[in-house]
Amino acid sequence: MSRNNRKTSEWLWVFLVSASILLLSSLPIIVGVTVQTDAEIFSGAVFNRLDVDVHLATMQLGADGGWTYRLRFTSEPHQGVYTKLAYVASGHAAWALGLSVMTGYQLFRLGYGLLACLAVYALMAEVFEDLFWRRLAFLWALTGSGLGWLLMLLGWLPQPDISPMDFWLIDPYPFFGMLTFPHFSLATALLAAMLAGFLSYLRRPAGWKLAWVMMSGVLLQTAQSYAPLLADLGMAGAAAGICLRDQRVRWRAAGALSLIALAQAPLLIYGTMVFLRDPHWAEFARQNVTLSPPPAYYFWGMALLWPPALWGGVVVFRTLLRRWRETPLAAPLAALIWLGGALVLAYLPWNLQRRFTHALMLPLAILAVTGLQDWSRRWSSPRARLLPLLLVGLSAVSSLYLTLGLSLYVSGRPSELFDPAPLVEAVDWLGARAGGDDVVLSSARSGQLLAARAGLVAYIGHPIETLDYDRKAAQVEAYFSGENTLTDLPACGCDWLVIGPYERASGGTFAPAGAALVYRNPEVAVYKLDNP
Repeated sequence: MSRNNRKTSEWLWVFLVSASILLLSSLPIIVGVTVQTDAEIFSGAVFNRLDVDVHLATMQLGADGGWTYRLRFTSEPHQGVYTKLAYVASGHAAWALGLSVMTGYQLFRLGYGLLACLAVYALMAEVFEDLFWRRLAFLWALTGSGLGWLLMLLGWLPQPDISPMDFWLIDPYPFFGMLTFPHFSLATALLAAMLAGFLSYLRRPAGWKLAWVMMSGVLLQTAQSYAPLLADLGMAGAAAGICLRDQRVRWRAAGALSLIALAQAPLLIYGTMVFLRDPHWAEFARQNVTLSPPPAYYFWGMALLWPPALWGGVVVFRTLLRRWRETPLAAPLAALIWLGGALVLAYLPWNLQRRFTHALMLPLAILAVTGLQDWSRRWSSPRARLLPLLLVGLSAVSSLYLTLGLSLYVSGRPSELFDPAPLVEAVDWLGARAGGDDVVLSSARSGQLLAARAGLVAYIGHPIETLDYDRKAAQVEAYFSGENTLTDLPACGCDWLVIGPYERASGGTFAPAGAALVYRNPEVAVYKLDNP
């Protein structure tokens, strides 16, 4: 077979496997669309609906022609900022294609997921020459997870109040990201593209490769503003590997790293200034707490990768000590620095700890396969590759458990993922008539739908995106139970009032004062408030 035919065959395999992975990740969503009824409308989310609704609301901003991001779950006037641009741009694209925001969200989830698969394979092709090992690393990075399924079967947890992280912490696992958030897959794709491009640049320097890495880093900031630091760690490790191998400073590599960092600086400085100086965005940052679970969870959450990955680390250090110049060092050292740096960042005293574990499966898979390669060379047997295949298969069990378990859960039409049709009808009616910056008073549950589906500003709807959430939640509950009035609600300035099944659940039977009834269906009433 010619070299071109081999390449075609190789990438055909990649596309087929990627399509299978994306289909598997879409199974719960397919189930949700299939089981919805005229009375219960599927929201499009199968996990963490709160954040899915935030991303949909952000796309609504783009679909309405805006380019800055504004909090859509809080009533306080505040300036728009240039963050979450990946979703804002996706909203523009959905509008240009004539798609609903929800349809666009799902298409971008698939599209960015495919990009992630292709970029991860390109990275593994840069790291491993042997086809078997690069395919193994590709599959392990994309589908691997932990032993949460085993912990569940045994009925044991490191802490009784925290379930296995394979089933709730999306960041480290590319498959989990493909199932839930488009921007997670986009970030994974760009991380892989940066490291693959830089490894290629170190081997055969070219200006276009450096430009590719710089552009990917800036685009990555629009998806996950802090994620480029992970690629920077990996690239610094790769450059160090080249210098250690050659026993001299490689100034070209150092200069390239400087240019890459310089390209990321403007958006980094801009974001830092916004979240430090603007009081509303500073409050948002204060509420945005995503702390890491105890270290035992990271162990069990990637349990089958740690032993070969640690041996891969030993291989790296052994190579360094013995100065084997013919042994490639850049890629494994890049993975080692990325992995070690991410774990340090995940426990520093700040709010975004676990966000730095994004796509942690990539460096782990590189190190694990590096370790398995060394082990297989020592055990010269035709069966030496059976253990790696077994490890990859067992590592994928939690991912399979996740998608099948969510599919079963969604098939029961749980109330948090399905909306009553009368509420959807009322939200659509209001969305067609209210201004894009009108504030709607409702319960938090209805507020999610108002912002995500209609693009309106919800007075309350998200524990992080709603400023002063706890106080507002208590006051809204008191309002709908008839214990206080609009004047008791902090920073209301509301233009509309929605009273539906979730608002009546508070037990109130009041008639809102100073409000004109403008819409009613069997379950939902919409009022126009007197807000001069």
